[in-house]
Amino acid sequence: MSLISTAASATDLESIKNYCDLLAEDAGKALRNSQEYTVSSELQKAKNYYELAISSYQAGAEKASSGCALMDANLIKEGTDLMARGTEYMGLATRELNVVLA
Repeated sequence: MSLISTAASATDLESIKNYCDLLAEDAGKALRNSQEYTVSSELQKAKNYYELAISSYQAGAEKASSGCALMDANLIKEGTDLMARGTEYMGLATRELNVVLA
């Protein structure tokens, strides 16, 4: 996430897209890995929040990456809107993950 933020501060669309692609891929792997395991009923709620957070990171990263591609194709408004939605998803993911860690 910090690499995405740094790239965004520098308005480096290529780096933002690359880091978002990596985050989406890693989040997908983490989600699939988590779904392979069964946990006790006491931990199920935390697992659900964790998987929701990871799904939100994945969706947010995919949207932000697509937004970068649109901006690179000179579709600035559409790209900016999609990147904003991606940022919202990633913010939601962070809040969901904080629920797990609380």
